[in-house]
Amino acid sequence: MNLARLFSPLDLVALGILGVLTLGAHAGIFEPARRASAEVQRQREALDERRRTLEERSAEVRRTRERVQRLRADLDARVTLEPASGISSRLAAIPELGAELGVLVRDVAPRPAQAGARFTTIPIVVGGECPPTSFTPFLAALRKKFPDMEITSFGVGARPESPDEPARFTIEMAWYTRAGGAGREGATTRPPAPTP
Repeated sequence: MNLARLFSPLDLVALGILGVLTLGAHAGIFEPARRASAEVQRQREALDERRRTLEERSAEVRRTRERVQRLRADLDARVTLEPASGISSRLAAIPELGAELGVLVRDVAPRPAQAGARFTTIPIVVGGECPPTSFTPFLAALRKKFPDMEITSFGVGARPESPDEPARFTIEMAWYTRAGGAGREGATTRPPAPTP
């Protein structure tokens, strides 16, 4: 079939111009749009990668801040040890604290001191009675008021058939004092970590 018979020369010229315009439109409009779409996709992927990096670094910053807080708390936990010569005032302060919390401290007895290189340990045994609900707050108050003392053991007993009767308790503590008595004024050290 001959195109000249179907189309006039003017039609063929028009078809040629239309073909050139179509190719031009594809090259001038569609191809740049495709490239722009690919560029937008690449930028989205780069943005997602940066978001992931930001989240990882934010988590790292959070962990670092938490570590700094733990280190600050650790520094705050340092205790200035007192000389062992202050034993009388320490022994008197324990029953006073108990009285503030409704705890009757009947006995406060020190045991022989155990000298160490960094500190001297003075065992103290405390006995008394209190309402069963007052014992745990008393232990917490002892730890808070006397950070240079460690509760090494305790025992508490009450008769379940008599809930109004006070519970009897015994607490064994270790008081950490300055090593060598009068040496190193205001020595700052950390008592050993409490045993679980």
